[in-house]
Amino acid sequence: MAKLYQDLCEAIFQLTDAPAGRPIGFMDRSVHREQKWAERLSRELATCWAFRASVGAPFCAS
Repeated sequence: MAKLYQDLCEAIFQLTDAPAGRPIGFMDRSVHREQKWAERLSRELATCWAFRASVGAPFCAS
């Protein structure tokens, strides 16, 4: 998953005029129910260039 994430970030960077040094992606590998996590996720989504959700089988089974 990490390699796919890195490849997607690089492809998006090449296809956009995103400024150098600015984070182009965000990957969260944990599941939290805390308010701070929800705020961070909201902030990341509000400033993203593209969005792709990926979930694994264990997440879907729960």
